[in-house]
This record gives sequence, structure tokens and C-alpha cells, in this order.
Amino acid sequence: MLSPSTNYRTPEELAADPAFIRWVQDPTPATDAHWQRWLEADALRLVLEQQARQLVGLLQFQSVSLDLANRRGLEAKLRQKMVEIALPTVGSALEAPVLPLRPRTAPGWMAYIAAASVMAVLLTGFWFWQHRTIAPDRTYTTAYGQTQRIELPDQSIVTLNANSRLRLVENWTNNATREVWLDGEAFFDIRKKPGTKAAQFTVHSGRVHVGVLGTTFNVTQRRGTTQVVLSTGSVRLEGLPTGTQFMTPGDRVVYRETAGLPDDRRVERSRVNPANYMAWQQREWVLDNTSLEEIATMLNDQFGLMVLVNPPLSERRLSGRMSIESPDVFLENLSTILGVSIRRTATNQILIQPQ
Repeated sequence: MLSPSTNYRTPEELAADPAFIRWVQDPTPATDAHWQRWLEADALRLVLEQQARQLVGLLQFQSVSLDLANRRGLEAKLRQKMVEIALPTVGSALEAPVLPLRPRTAPGWMAYIAAASVMAVLLTGFWFWQHRTIAPDRTYTTAYGQTQRIELPDQSIVTLNANSRLRLVENWTNNATREVWLDGEAFFDIRKKPGTKAAQFTVHSGRVHVGVLGTTFNVTQRRGTTQVVLSTGSVRLEGLPTGTQFMTPGDRVVYRETAGLPDDRRVERSRVNPANYMAWQQREWVLDNTSLEEIATMLNDQFGLMVLVNPPLSERRLSGRMSIESPDVFLENLSTILGVSIRRTATNQILIQPQ
């Protein structure tokens, strides 16, 4: 991978880097950390990254509906087109010194924008000429503390938890395989399509692919860990290092991978009460011998709170059902139950310490 000193002359050049494309399309904790270091090495790289990310979006063009061979062929053609358009246009402009925050540097960035605009038109025409029947994507996102109920084109229902994103091809034909891509957590109530053999519903969650016909289940994908809990029906899991696995109601399967250690990939399977893992839909958490350290992570995922736990308290554990309607009330209850001090700092961090 690139070092923090690696420089790109144009947004197009960065957008053509396969490593950058993989990070934008399928980020992992390891690649997030790597590219964050690259961004922090030079403040001007943030603008470059934002423009390149938009260009990668043009590169994708709902390519999720293409097979891998066609997608790679298309990307190769688009990347070649980037070089042909962008480098002659903006290469000479970047040979001059860059003076940040000076109005006279604007024409250089205008060249980027002009090149990107021309490229966008060409890419759009090229895409629709080759793939006129591909439907547009639709993305649903939730903020911290927010949930959203989504009705899919087949009348299936998805409840999206806080700090999550769901992407799908917007128009599904009657015989098409139904696919969605999840980053975060969601509960799925999938409608079975009678009399249609090719009506499988697939949830892509990190490396794990959950295939179903008609069922209810919960999927969580955060920080390199994917968890699937099945309530009704049956599902098939693919993409696991242990091979394909089938689940029955009450099964919980967790796939974990460690950032920077590609060989450290684990699969855990257990029997649980599914309702406990889906209580968030009622704005509750069911804690089962859950450590304070784990609760701190849950609060960060759900509400964006930065919670710091005093190390001697990190393994204090709690079981029971607690409301998460208000994070402040939750923290007050936590303080009372465990007998700990919880306070908010001037920088809006939450400190959990002994009383």
C-alpha cells in the first residue's frame, strides 16, 4: 500500500488507483486507518480525496448489477479515459507551486472541475450506451440516535438502526434476484415471492452474504465484525472461511476479522433468544453479562458518544433490559445500577470512573 508521502497530481489520478477504489467501495478498519494517515500528512489532500471519491462514484455506476468480468473491463476503460482527459488538461497547472488559501490558485482547481465535468459526461454516455437497462441505486442512511422503516420494491420491510446505511438497486423486476448492501445494523422482514424460483433475497454485509427467500432476521456489520441472528425461516451464509452455513431460527453466527491480519478470520455460532438482539427496534437494549467496555462501544455506534471507561471498570458487567430512548437517561441509570461516576467533559467526552 502507499506510504503517507505518496502524492497524486490530480483527482483523476487518485480515482484510478485500485487501492483507493477498493477503499471507497468496500472500506475495512485497516484501509480506513491507512488512508486516514495519508490524508493527515497534507491538509490539501482532503480536497483531492473528496473530488476523487465523486469520480469513483461515477466509476461504479451501479456496477453491482454486473458480473465481475464486465465490471473489471468497464473500470479499465474508464480509467484509461480518465488519463486521456485529465492529464493533458491539468498536469501543467500542478507543476507550479501551490499557495493555499490564495484566490489566484482557483484556476488550477477550476481545471480539475472542468476536466471532471467533461469526464462525467463521457462516462455517463459510455455507461448508458453499454448498460441501458441498469436501474439506478438508492441509498438510505440514518444519523446517530435515529431509526428508519423502509419499504422495499417487493413490499419487504427493513428497519434501519442508527448510524447505518442501506443501498439497493431501486427497480426490481419480478424475476430478478433482490440484493441490498448493508453497513451498520438492520432488521429484515423479507416477503417471499410465490411461484418465482429466482426470487432469492441477498444481504451483502462486509464479506458475508446472507441469502434468504422469506424470513425475518437481524444483521449487524461494524468494525470488521458481521453478526446474523435469525428469528424465523431459514438463511444461507456465504463468504465465510468455514464455507457455506445454513441457519435455523434461534441461530446466531458471528464472523470476525482482525484489521491488518488477513489470516485472523473467525466464525462463532451459538443459540440465542432472537428477540434480545432485535429489542433496539423498541428503543431498548437487552444486556446479557455485557461489559462496560462493550456498552461504551454500543453507545458510540448508536449515538456517536465518545465514552472512556476507567480501565479497572472495563470488565464490570450488566444484565437486564434498559431503555435507550434517551442516552442521558441511560447513562444516569447505568451510574445508579453499577455505582459508578459518569460525567461529561468540556470536549463532550463521557468519562466513567469509580465513585
